Amino acid sequence: MFDFTQGMAQCEDWGMVGIGFDRALAIAGFILAILLVVLDKAGKLRGPVLFCLLAIAAAMTLPLVFSIPWVAEKTGAELFARCTLMVSVVGVLYSLLCVWISGDVLHPNEEPTASRSPASSAPVPSPSTSGGDAPTGSKPDHSHKSIGAPSPPSSTVPRQTPLPQIISAPNGIAIGGGTVTNPTVNNYGPPQRQLTKDERDRFVAYLRPLCPFEVVIRGIPGNAESMEYADQIAAAITDAGCTRGRTPFLIDTAASYGIQIAIHDINDIPPAADALAGAFTEAGIKFSSVAGDPVKPKEVYVMVNLNGSKPQ
Repeated sequence: MFDFTQGMAQCEDWGMVGIGFDRALAIAGFILAILLVVLDKAGKLRGPVLFCLLAIAAAMTLPLVFSIPWVAEKTGAELFARCTLMVSVVGVLYSLLCVWISGDVLHPNEEPTASRSPASSAPVPSPSTSGGDAPTGSKPDHSHKSIGAPSPPSSTVPRQTPLPQIISAPNGIAIGGGTVTNPTVNNYGPPQRQLTKDERDRFVAYLRPLCPFEVVIRGIPGNAESMEYADQIAAAITDAGCTRGRTPFLIDTAASYGIQIAIHDINDIPPAADALAGAFTEAGIKFSSVAGDPVKPKEVYVMVNLNGSKPQ
C-alpha cells in the first residue's frame, strides 16, 4: 500500500475542472463574440446580421449567470429581481460592444474623405476658350484658370525601387546580412520523454498479475510531447491486461508537470491506484498523486502532464 496523502492537492492545484452545459454554452458565446469582432475589424461582416449574431452570443451567456449561487439560491420576487439585474448587466456589456463596433461603420450616404478630391470637379472654361477666336491683337487672358486642370509635369526624378536583397546560406539556414558559413539552430525545448524497453518490461511485469481494471490515461491536448508519452504508457497498461477508459472533456486552467495518479477521495483509494503506483515505482518512473472532484468515485486517472525536465 502506497501513501497517497503525500502530494495530495485539490482540483485547483493540478489544474483540472469539469464543465457543465451552462459553462460550455457561455464559452461558445464568448468565442462567437470574439469571432464577430474579428470579422468586423477585417471588414468581412457588417450590418444588421452582425448585431443579431451578437445578440445571440449575449443570450448564450444567460444560463451561466442564472446558475451562479447569488442568483440561483433565491426565490420569489428576489429571484426575479436578481435575474433582471443580471440580464441588464449582460445587455449593457454587449450594447457597449455594439456601440464600439458601430463606430467604425460608415453611413450609407457618406463618402470616404479620400474620394472627395478637387480633381473630380468639372473644369470651368475661360472666356478665351468658350467659342470663337480671340480678337486680333488682343493678348490671351491668363486671369482665368480652370479648376482641377492638370498641373505641368514635374521635373523631379522618379524614385527608384531598391533591388531585393539576396540571402545565401549554402547547406544551412538563410539569415539576413550576407552569406553565413555555419548557421546553427539551438533547440531549447524540453526533450521527448520515452518509455524505455527496460522500464516498459518492469512496468508490465509488475502490473500484469493485478489486472484487469480500467484506467483513464490523459495527455495535454495540443502538446505533442505529452500525447506521445501518454500513448506509450497506455500501450504498456493494455499489454499488461488492463483496459484504457474513455478520456473525459476537461479544461486545463493551470500548467501541470510530470505524471500524476488522480483519484476522487484520499479516504477511499481504489486498488487500481495502488497497483499503478507500484508499477511506476518498480519501473523507476517518478509520479505524484492528487485528488479532486473531476475524477469520479472508484475511477483512476493517469495524467501525463507537461515535461518539466530541462533541455539537454
